[in-house]
Amino acid sequence: MPPDVRSRYSEAERAALSVIAEQCKRKGFCDLSLDEIARLAGVGRTSIQNAIRKARSKERAHISVRERPQRGSKSLTNIIKIICSSWLGWIARATGFKRLNTSETAVKYSLSKSPKEAKQAFEKEGADKPETQSHRLFSGFSPGFSTGRRIGDDATA
Repeated sequence: MPPDVRSRYSEAERAALSVIAEQCKRKGFCDLSLDEIARLAGVGRTSIQNAIRKARSKERAHISVRERPQRGSKSLTNIIKIICSSWLGWIARATGFKRLNTSETAVKYSLSKSPKEAKQAFEKEGADKPETQSHRLFSGFSPGFSTGRRIGDDATA
């Protein structure tokens, strides 16, 4: 984001606008829902709404938003386009955007080939370990007892 545009927004709003800019670079527009933008930017939904509201205001006019209401059903997602010439020039000159990775993408870097194999490997790893002293001590406790006695201990001891 160019410095003159960047300076007008908070950090959360810049994160939201960066997600929108990345989508605009890829497809020419952004049609993600507010929740999807919030998840990718790592900010709350209100921050997204504030960023869009500020960026589309008449005094700033950095983006255009086309709303797509549907009769009798839920509206389609808005179409957001960047209309600020300095921002568009900055996007055109940019060599690439940093990929926005969320924790959900960590699954594709797993060493196992499938989730089932990962579960089997985890279970096998747990079976190979000897039972620890603390594990043996707590295995006789019942969650309903608060006295700290083991099940089977007589109450007089």
